[in-house]
Amino acid sequence: MKEYFTHFINNRNEIETCPEFEVSNVLWNSTRSPRTTGRMGYIADEGLVIKMKCEESNPLRTKTANMEMVCLDSAMEAFFSFTEQGQVPTMDSLYFNFEINANGALYAKSGYGRANRAEFLPEEITLVAPQAWISDDAWYMEITVPNQLLQRFLGEERLSAGDIFYCNFYKVGQTAEIEHYMSYNYIDSDTPNFHMPPYFAKATIVEA
Repeated sequence: MKEYFTHFINNRNEIETCPEFEVSNVLWNSTRSPRTTGRMGYIADEGLVIKMKCEESNPLRTKTANMEMVCLDSAMEAFFSFTEQGQVPTMDSLYFNFEINANGALYAKSGYGRANRAEFLPEEITLVAPQAWISDDAWYMEITVPNQLLQRFLGEERLSAGDIFYCNFYKVGQTAEIEHYMSYNYIDSDTPNFHMPPYFAKATIVEA
């Protein structure tokens, strides 16, 4: 299992000082593997900030509204599981999934296990603040896992140094002509499935 050290940062610009991760495991029926990297930091008064980059010059982007199936486009994704300290996630653990395409359309749900999940409310999506933008040879996304969600689901107002949670990051395109599945932490599954908290990487909050 990989481990990512999530630094405290003071603002979003400081995300560039955080360690870089790479979504480098090419899985299942992938026909391509665009290089995908990211960084994650924690702003004490806001929440977790995740910024990712994919080196695709013309990403498929047909979905324009939140809660559409952006995984059929070219999408970058971030999944998070929060457990009792000392416990590792299981298939029935609480987790969040955030999936975004190059139009900035977000698909997000939360719940315990894949079968018991609820869509994020519009006001929660506003707090997640999904953004995406395209350059000549790449596209980018940025989202926030806000403290308000941690309070709602965990009863904690904010994270502290030493806290541990679990996460995985993905690059995906499920449409046949671009089909690909990539992950940060490896997933041992015979069929495509990102919704597997036992294969999430460990993340620890640390002082920079």
